Amino acid sequence: MFFRLPERLPAGEKENDFLAYLASWRFEAFFHMTESDQPGQGQQGDPNREYRVVAGRRILFDGEGFLWNPEDWSEEVAVFLARECGLVKMAESHWRVIGFLRDYYHHHGRAPLNSHLKSGTGMSLMDLEGLFPCGIKRGARRIAGLPNPKSCTG
Repeated sequence: MFFRLPERLPAGEKENDFLAYLASWRFEAFFHMTESDQPGQGQQGDPNREYRVVAGRRILFDGEGFLWNPEDWSEEVAVFLARECGLVKMAESHWRVIGFLRDYYHHHGRAPLNSHLKSGTGMSLMDLEGLFPCGIKRGARRIAGLPNPKSCTG
């Protein structure tokens, strides 16, 4: 999210004070969790974000069930998300795909293209789709804790 600074600062505001205020507001609005949050909803009752308790931790998700902060990912979170997709048990092949997705994202800052996913895991696209009932986007990438690829369709 980007902020546009006003052309004029409010009366009595110094530029550094105003920027510090914006930075603190942004932090509070997007990353700080308080007890006053509505149960199940993000800051200020935002219906596009919701908190869920996973493995004893309160974690923020977007409206499509993707982690809001990829740093909240853990194996317990992955198992929780897998169950939501209809996977009762994660096999070694699931973890191999999840591990590849996370490593690729960590090194490149984005999710791999399907061609990279195929070559990196040694699996066909049909095999990959078959492993995850929710598909690659809503299944594998979501379980791996990658951000929501909102620009993708389907």
